[in-house]
Amino acid sequence: MIQLVGSDYGGHYLDVDRIQDGDVVLDAGVGSDLSFALSVLNIAALNIAAIKLVFVDPDIHTIGEKASRLGVVINGALSDRDGVGVFYRSVGNQSSGSLLANHRNAAIGTPVELVSAARLMREHGFAIVKLDIEGSEYDVLPLFIGARQISVEFHHVIVRGYSLADTAEAISVMRRANYEVHRMTEWDYLFIQG
Repeated sequence: MIQLVGSDYGGHYLDVDRIQDGDVVLDAGVGSDLSFALSVLNIAALNIAAIKLVFVDPDIHTIGEKASRLGVVINGALSDRDGVGVFYRSVGNQSSGSLLANHRNAAIGTPVELVSAARLMREHGFAIVKLDIEGSEYDVLPLFIGARQISVEFHHVIVRGYSLADTAEAISVMRRANYEVHRMTEWDYLFIQG
């Protein structure tokens, strides 16, 4: 059964019946809202499943202590490569930001450690991936092919240079990789491995 997992602000869609014992879950782009992770843990407990959580966020210190009690915390920005980049904090929302200077809400940038999505996928073998990474989803989504469920918030509306056509191409890539596509809202999609 597909449902919103977490709050209206920080939640993402999953097929909760497909959460299994031993699943490793990536929560990328946590911001200040742990509701997705907490809800996944509650659902797993109801399914009598033990799961492992991995959090990746460049500003994880805002919730780092709480998150570290729940799983592995990686303080960095999810990217298509390892290295150093620039994180542009959002104007008006201090718990959000983007690696993209052309994000509508981008403000002053600060250096940030980049964390390779491909490397994380190899190291952790994620079954479930949540991506709310303010435009970087276009670069990293294909690197998670192999996960059973991938919940993505696309940001073509607020990142200059990306359009609905880019989102359509990302969806086509996932279809060609044998994923069912579920459009949940204008921006939120759930990909389930076929």
